[in-house]
Amino acid sequence: MKYLIVFFFLPFSLFSQATLEPIKKSNRVIIETTDDPEIAFNKLAKSFILKGYTLKQLDSDLLIISTDERSFGNFAPYIVKISAMVESAEDGAKIILLGEFAQGSQIHWDDGTSLDLSNQFQPIKYFGTKKSPMMKSWHNLLEVAQAYQTGKIKYSKQ
Repeated sequence: MKYLIVFFFLPFSLFSQATLEPIKKSNRVIIETTDDPEIAFNKLAKSFILKGYTLKQLDSDLLIISTDERSFGNFAPYIVKISAMVESAEDGAKIILLGEFAQGSQIHWDDGTSLDLSNQFQPIKYFGTKKSPMMKSWHNLLEVAQAYQTGKIKYSKQ
């Protein structure tokens, strides 16, 4: 399982270029910090907890964190889950944040059947109108990066 997660992040590390401002359809938030990777990993875990996330996976060997699903919104509910990986960098560490979201609603038909859309996850991207679940999810991802506090935030798209 650990190796599967590493291969998931590998293509993102090879083919993307970071920018200081999010461009349309950016799907990663990158934190560049002078912290050592292990310190960055621990600080990031605390940032998730401070922002109200429950940690689902915390792998201190591979420096990977995944959150459980977290619900947001009352009128138009949506669900967010985030994955993060800490890598060694020349002057410290690089943290890569990726996320997925789903609109947390159900469709009910007259015959009594329903479809639960909460399991229809799609990647979080810098895309959509200001109040769309996609853009709100992007801001949830960005809030975790901002909670880290000691790093330069960049953006990338795959």
